[in-house]
Amino acid sequence: MFAGIDQENIELEVDSNVVKYSGTGLSFKYHLLDDSYSNTKKSISEEKLSQITFDTTFTLTKAKLSDILKFNSIIPDAEKLYFSTDSFNNVVAKIGDDQKCNTNEINIEVSEGFDGDSITESIPLNIQNILLLSFNSDNISVSVNHKLKIFKFETPLTKYIISGLVK
Repeated sequence: MFAGIDQENIELEVDSNVVKYSGTGLSFKYHLLDDSYSNTKKSISEEKLSQITFDTTFTLTKAKLSDILKFNSIIPDAEKLYFSTDSFNNVVAKIGDDQKCNTNEINIEVSEGFDGDSITESIPLNIQNILLLSFNSDNISVSVNHKLKIFKFETPLTKYIISGLVK
C-alpha cells in the first residue's frame, strides 16, 4: 500500500486496531488482526536496539534479494536462509535447512565483499521473515551481530531487525 504513495512525508492515523491514510490519489483503511499492535507497552526497547553493535556489514542489492525469493519458490521445502562468507571474501546466501534430511538447497553469492569479521558460522533466518521485507532502495545494508544472532536490513528510509533462529 505504501508503494502507491508519492509523498515523501506521510501522516497515518492509528485508532485501536485500524490504520488510516488519506492522501492525494490514494487513501486506505487497514484493519490489524491483533489489538496488541497498538498497545502502548512496548516489549522491545528501541533504545536498546540502537545500542547493538554489529560485527559484519555487507551490501545486498534488491536484485539479489529478488533472486533469493525466486530460488525459494523453486525449493519451497527449504525454510531457512543462511548467510556466510567464503574464502574469496564474498557473502553467500544458502536457501535450505541444515536440520532436515534430504532437503534441497541453493547457494548464491549475494555480495562481493564485506566489512568487519567474516561469518564463519552461518546463522539461519526463517525465510518467511525475508519474504515480508519491502524496500524502495536498490542497495540494502545488512549488518550481523554474531553473538546475539541479530540481523539488521537497512536502507535510508527503512530498517528491519530480525533475530536469527537459535537452538
